Amino acid sequence: RSRRCYALIDWLQERQRTVYPQQTGYLAGPRAVPMPTEPAPAKPLPDAARGDAWEWASLPLTSLREAVDWPVDFAGLIPVPAPVEPGAAIPGVRLFAGDRALAVAGWVAGLEPLKLTISDNCLLLEAGLDQRWLLGRLDPGEAKTAAATFTESCESTVGLQFLSVQRTNRTQHFAGFWLLRDQILP
Repeated sequence: RSRRCYALIDWLQERQRTVYPQQTGYLAGPRAVPMPTEPAPAKPLPDAARGDAWEWASLPLTSLREAVDWPVDFAGLIPVPAPVEPGAAIPGVRLFAGDRALAVAGWVAGLEPLKLTISDNCLLLEAGLDQRWLLGRLDPGEAKTAAATFTESCESTVGLQFLSVQRTNRTQHFAGFWLLRDQILP
């Protein structure tokens, strides 16, 4: 089970805006009050999946459009939504894992990574249906700045983000690279 179904969500939202209102008997708005959902508590990554270090990063959208040609062992690329400006900077996180980079990337690939979030001064990876994994702890000032950056990104880049796993910060090869999207579910 996964929430990594960006195209389906886009399609449903587009139909809610353009198709369903034209149907006879259509009633706007929710027919029932949505059930409030409490996010699952974040779990620390298992030792085998933990990187040695991580850093904030950003990539120009023009570079991400070429990601299909990059040397990547595990990849999760998604189509870039049309309304994103070509020169936009996409925020993300680079995870460094030394000799364990391939194993860490394989483990992350099995999670179905969805999006990066900042909550309670922690950097979290949301994945699967309801999993939340702790990638790192942040000081309060850094958490506030990162949360503002990710919020701004959601507005200017339709929520695009990325996560990469590499041996070191000088390595050109990616053990893993995922294009993520912080997307509101319908």
